[in-house]
Amino acid sequence: SGDSAPRDISGNWAVTFTDEDGSEQARGEFTQNGERVTGTFLTPTGDYRFLGGSFRKNELTLSCFDGAHAFLFRAKLNEKGELAGTFWSRDSWEEKWTAKLDANAKLPDAFKMTSWQSNVPMTSMKFPDLDGTVRSLGDKDLVGSKGTLIYVFGSWCPNCHDAGQFISELKRTYSDKGLKVIGVAFEMTGDQKRDAEQVRRYLKKNETDFPVLLVGTSSKSEASKRFTIIDKVRSYPTTIFVNSRGEVELIHTGFSGPATGQAYKDLRKKFHSTIQQMLK
Repeated sequence: SGDSAPRDISGNWAVTFTDEDGSEQARGEFTQNGERVTGTFLTPTGDYRFLGGSFRKNELTLSCFDGAHAFLFRAKLNEKGELAGTFWSRDSWEEKWTAKLDANAKLPDAFKMTSWQSNVPMTSMKFPDLDGTVRSLGDKDLVGSKGTLIYVFGSWCPNCHDAGQFISELKRTYSDKGLKVIGVAFEMTGDQKRDAEQVRRYLKKNETDFPVLLVGTSSKSEASKRFTIIDKVRSYPTTIFVNSRGEVELIHTGFSGPATGQAYKDLRKKFHSTIQQMLK
């Protein structure tokens, strides 16, 4: 039947994820060796990290578990050479997905998805820090003399763990050159003490320490109502580059982690070059 010599699905795939709220375009990047398949999915707001699995008898299975987050993707390859299946995240999320092999599959530019609301003063963004003291994004002791990264994240967010390691690296590299990092956290419970403890664990895991303001819970619609210096909170993480004049130079939505290969290398290069330009 040919099942003993499965078709090789290596390459880039144009992917569509669909749920009750609509659809989202993504890109699948797969590498196959025998029946073994590795790869990931890149979406406009981040990736699904390192996935591994198999392709046999025209059925693809990919999964990962990092100790906190579980992803499972299953699909069948039809006669047209298209994949169609289901994606599960933990025990609470399920959506359908389809894919077509497409070497030129592209995603929206993550540096152009979110815009700065320049009419909203940084000083108006007032939230409690991890100790419960109300601070603002404009506090002089929080902002850098030459530039500031405002890092919007959640300790529960898979991509924020990849991003957290990189943000920590940037802090170590550029802090003595005038760069500071302010974390803006959206956690799960809304309880000050519990959320603060989760953030402290996150900072310790990523071997870093920067001031963090607790804005609210992880609902993006609620987050967008509270964090109004950008037009919308589309993704965790989101990174905002602020110059010495308090103006937003650039906003990056989401994060393409190490599993995405060249996309991750390109993102790192862009972050470094933007910071270096700000610090001049």
